[in-house]
Formats: sequence, C-alpha cells, structure tokens
Amino acid sequence: MASVAERPAARAVPVAVALMASAALFFVGTGLHPVWWVTWLAPLPVLLLARRVSARTTGSVAALAQLLGMTGYAHYALTVLGVPVPLVAGICVVAAVFTVVALEFRAVLRRGHTLLAVLGAGATWAAAEYLVAVLTPTGSNWMIANSQADN
Repeated sequence: MASVAERPAARAVPVAVALMASAALFFVGTGLHPVWWVTWLAPLPVLLLARRVSARTTGSVAALAQLLGMTGYAHYALTVLGVPVPLVAGICVVAAVFTVVALEFRAVLRRGHTLLAVLGAGATWAAAEYLVAVLTPTGSNWMIANSQADN
C-alpha cells in the first residue's frame, strides 16, 4: 500500500496551493491598481515548490500561475482598450518569462547553489523584461516592471 506522500492526490495538493497562491498574488500585484509589494511575493509559492516536483510540473505551474494572474489586465485590454486578441496573446511572453525563471531556479537549486539560484532568477527576469521591452511594439506595457514603476 502506498504511503500518503506517494499518493497522487497528496502530491497534487501542494501543487494546487502553489498555483492558486502565486496566481492570486500576481493578480493583486499587477494590473491597473497594483499592490506593488505583493508582486515581489508572487513567484515565491512556485519557487518553493520547484525543488520538490519535476521540471515539467514546475514549468507548467509557473506558466499557468502567471497567465491566471494577468487575466484582469488582459480583460481590461480586450474590453476597455479594444486591443486586438493577437496582441493580448502577447501575455504568453510574460508567462514564458516566469517559466524560464522557475526552471532555471529549480536547476540551480537542485545542484545545491541556493544563493546563485536566487540571484540568477532575478537577473534572468530582469534581462528578459529588458529584451521584451526593447524588442516588442508595446514596450514594457505587459511586464512586471511596469507595475513597479512608481515605487
């Protein structure tokens, strides 16, 4: 008989909690009226989960949490601003950034380099946001840095 820790349902609970917590924090921390300090906490549930789950689960949870967290802003862009759907689909770029950051964090952390994992995650996110801001026609509009501009 499988122990509680080995049952799929028992493994799914921390994944679901991390997903919902991170998504909720991204939702509150970004958008039109962001609570700026919440944005800094948003990646933590997924990053804390990363060491205990597979790379596939880490990447999936990171992407989905970011996408769910940005739904309020996407809704505003579609309904109020009238931004075309393909452009709003650019939100996937933001989700890809968090996915890459979470996977990099997991890989470095599993090698035993905690400080390097933390510093690397921040540096990767900042570099990705810079590249998106420079290379896309909307600039930094969809990026996390935009919600931090006044702080």
